[in-house]
Amino acid sequence: MTSAAREGAIKVRQRGNWTRVYAEEDGRDVSHLSYGTRVLRMGPKGAVRMGGIGGVGTEREFRRRGLARQVLARAMEEMGREAYSCVGLYTSTRIVAHRLYRRFGFVGVMRSARAYKVLDPERLVLDALNEALKGSSGFSKSRSLVEITLRPHEPVVVRLDAEGAHPLPRGVGRSDLSISMSTETFFALWEGGIDLRYAEDANLLEWQGDEGTYRQLSKALDERRRSARPE
Repeated sequence: MTSAAREGAIKVRQRGNWTRVYAEEDGRDVSHLSYGTRVLRMGPKGAVRMGGIGGVGTEREFRRRGLARQVLARAMEEMGREAYSCVGLYTSTRIVAHRLYRRFGFVGVMRSARAYKVLDPERLVLDALNEALKGSSGFSKSRSLVEITLRPHEPVVVRLDAEGAHPLPRGVGRSDLSISMSTETFFALWEGGIDLRYAEDANLLEWQGDEGTYRQLSKALDERRRSARPE
């Protein structure tokens, strides 16, 4: 396949609050990234609208073909048309893609101790909820249908009851509660760096639906965080 043909295979698709840019070969998504709006606070009153990139990846057998470069170039064009003030992402300096980012003008502005790549969001959410609900009486007398989104991944739907969290297919019914947050916020919550109240106040997560269910889940997570915190 020629380079020109590959350029024509770059596609853009809206997925909720995120835009997915991907290279398609034979109907298969082989190289991709997603971007969405992040707000950078600049002092007490200022803010900058940034295009935040995540979910970058290329299938192993399709690497070294220039697809990631084409996908990133298209994403930069799209974000330019959407008038973002700047574009940002988290990456490791030790991976090959770091050189690609530098060629597109990205510069290091801060260091983070960790970066996370979630391969199975459903398993991650289920394991986290089941650990948090272990020993909790919050859902002993009720069943709740909860949808949790770790952006930029697809939503995970679970049923919470006295026995824990159970996976459900999307579209099984109207959720009692929907929660959306970034992957980084999820891990900050899970590792005890912040709690749900702080995440709410800082606009790091969004939720809608039954407040009682949300407060029950919040209580279970806070209890888990306090019990896991070293004395």
